[in-house]
Amino acid sequence: MKRKPAALILHVAMIIVLLGCAQTPATPVPVEPAPAPGVVMPEEIVTPPVCTQTAPPGYEEGAGDSIGTRYPRRLGATYFGEFSATDLSGDVYTHALFSQSALTMLNIWGTFCPPCREEMPSLGAISRAYDPNELQIVGIVTDVTDRSGNAVESQLALARDIAAELKADYVHLIPSPALIEIRLKDVMYIPETIFIDAYGDIVGEGIVGMRSKEEWEKIIAERLAEVRR
Repeated sequence: MKRKPAALILHVAMIIVLLGCAQTPATPVPVEPAPAPGVVMPEEIVTPPVCTQTAPPGYEEGAGDSIGTRYPRRLGATYFGEFSATDLSGDVYTHALFSQSALTMLNIWGTFCPPCREEMPSLGAISRAYDPNELQIVGIVTDVTDRSGNAVESQLALARDIAAELKADYVHLIPSPALIEIRLKDVMYIPETIFIDAYGDIVGEGIVGMRSKEEWEKIIAERLAEVRR
C-alpha cells in the first residue's frame, strides 16, 4: 500500500526535528550563588564579602594642606582615590577626611561578621587613646545598601546599634559608588584594614582578619614610622 505524499513529508520532518533535538546541547540556566553557610541576609541586601578571623591561606595582604601633611609625601605610594560618601548619621565626607590625620586606619566591616564585631571595642579604645592629628579610625560598613546602592534603614539602624554597643565611636561610612569602584568591589574577606596617610596614599599592605588591641598598636606604630620617614 502506497504511503500518501503528505503523510510521508510529515514523517520525514518529525525525524529531522527529533534528530536535531538530540544533537542540540541544552543551554545552562544561570544560578544565583548560594549564601555562605550560617549567614542569613535580607534578600534586598547586596551579597557581602566573606567574613574571616584570619587571612585565608595564600591571600596576599595586599591631599590637603593640614596638620596631617606635615610629613613629606612618600615617593611611589599608591593613591587611594577620590570619593564622597555619607556616614551612619547622614553627614557627608570626602577623601579630604584623610588630611585631618597623619595616618587613617580604614576598617572595612559588616554587621553579619563576628570577627569584625569582636575587634571593634579595641578599635574604639585605640581611637580614643591616640592624638587625632596622628591617628584616626574610619569604618566602612559593607552591608547597609541594596543592589541599587540605596541605604536600607533597617541595616543602618543595626549598624548604628552595633557601633554604639561596642563603643566603636568613630566615623562609619556607607558604601558609595566611588568607594565601591576604588576598593570595595575587590574586597573578598572582611574585616579588612587599610592604612592611608594624610595625602591619601596607601601605607603598606592591607590586612585581612581581626587583630588584638596589642597587635594593632604594634602595626600602627610601624605604619606611623613609615609615614614619618
